Amino acid sequence: MLKHRWFPGQVATYPRPAMLRDLAFATVPGTQRELLCDLWLPAPEVPRSGLGVIYLHGGAWQSFDKDVMTRPFFRHLTAQGHVVMDVAYRLARETDMRGMLGDVKRAVAWMKQNSGALGISPERVILSGGSAGGHLALLAGFTPNGRDMEPTDVQDVDTSVRGVVAYYPVTDLRTLNTYWSEQSMHPIATALGRMLGYFPREGYLTWSKLVHKLFGGPLGKIDQELLRFSPIAHVGPHCPPTLIVQGLHDHVIPVADVFALHAALRAAGCSADLVTLPQIEHAFDMVGLQISPPAQAALYEVDRFLALLI
Repeated sequence: MLKHRWFPGQVATYPRPAMLRDLAFATVPGTQRELLCDLWLPAPEVPRSGLGVIYLHGGAWQSFDKDVMTRPFFRHLTAQGHVVMDVAYRLARETDMRGMLGDVKRAVAWMKQNSGALGISPERVILSGGSAGGHLALLAGFTPNGRDMEPTDVQDVDTSVRGVVAYYPVTDLRTLNTYWSEQSMHPIATALGRMLGYFPREGYLTWSKLVHKLFGGPLGKIDQELLRFSPIAHVGPHCPPTLIVQGLHDHVIPVADVFALHAALRAAGCSADLVTLPQIEHAFDMVGLQISPPAQAALYEVDRFLALLI
């Protein structure tokens, strides 16, 4: 573990992993809608760690997809012996927040049920994600086996996880209105989406429209739902070990909320680490992972965290 590091003058190279694209891991109950993922498997010569990492992309719950600017990260993880499941969960124009959470729980159930074929331990499943994906990773990780948060088709499966890794996550939905304007989504997300071809054809939903779509009502009338689907509301001694990576110059999510979640986890007696990066913006790890100092610093912390969970 931790062998493949970067230093000035040399970029790390990795054994070539296997990538299996567009595998159906579940079907939404009552429909023919298949949920798809990509699987990344370590090269044959790499010793297996037994860890399975489920990755959830960002995009404000309404854009982007699996396999968007994440290949360097997945190559690194597979070089450490981890199996990666890159999940395409349903987005806001297709489902609500409960539906998205259900898709994540289905991914956990599938990975556990197929752990033998994947060469991992069912007790070593990790949830990971960035931004909106970080929010979903925390929310699913903090609500294992909860009947009111569990889709009916996986209620007989243990959906607890070994740990959570969240990059710049949304932790309290009640405060987002302070940060996200009514006119449009943040210009960084818009620019990235257009550049990558993942900007919604219909345009981004405004915050008020997004809230109505995700929670079934207008701002001011859904406070309980905003709290219900906020990770901060589910902190307790049951929470798995958690690593949060946060840039301190983040203009997309409320940084203070991340500090509040970390403090709440520690107060509850949970294993929780917060890595802060001064002068670093949102989505800092999505470009130049192998040469970016902050991205490499974060990756080092992720490596150490995952190694302790084996």
